[in-house]
Amino acid sequence: MMAVTRPLTWAVQGGETVYCLARRFDVDPGEMLAINNLYAGSMLSIGDVLDVPQIGSWPGGERELLPHPDTWTVSAGETVYQIACAYGDVWPEHIIQANGLQAPYDLTGIQTLQIP
Repeated sequence: MMAVTRPLTWAVQGGETVYCLARRFDVDPGEMLAINNLYAGSMLSIGDVLDVPQIGSWPGGERELLPHPDTWTVSAGETVYQIACAYGDVWPEHIIQANGLQAPYDLTGIQTLQIP
């Protein structure tokens, strides 16, 4: 599996929230909100670029929301990024790699995904 590191910035994808990204990147969501001048409940738009804290960790205990490895049944309109958020600590890049997906990662016609 490809190694991924905490990015300096992140362009928001469909279905992502600050709390989803904080879990994925193992950072404090309060710090992520603060450095981006956001507040709890701020709505993000696809393409918003957020700064990612480079220190700290998720304060809420387990980052995993659903156990994995797993198999995900894809619903119409879902994105790889949204599915990664459902698991909490899963990186979309790992789902992409495990399933041999090609950019732009359109899931139309795909029934299941392997979640590493």
